[in-house]
Amino acid sequence: MPGAPKPPEAAKSVEPVEVKPVEIKPAEPAPPTAQDNALVPAAIE
Repeated sequence: MPGAPKPPEAAKSVEPVEVKPVEIKPAEPAPPTAQDNALVPAAIE
């Protein structure tokens, strides 16, 4: 039927983009807290 809408070929040919979860990483290392300094005093020397 000429009047029947055809499915978009582009949608068929283009492979679906694989969605990957964004890895949550701190932009920069968190500043050492008083507790961290107490646990690892040698690290700040």
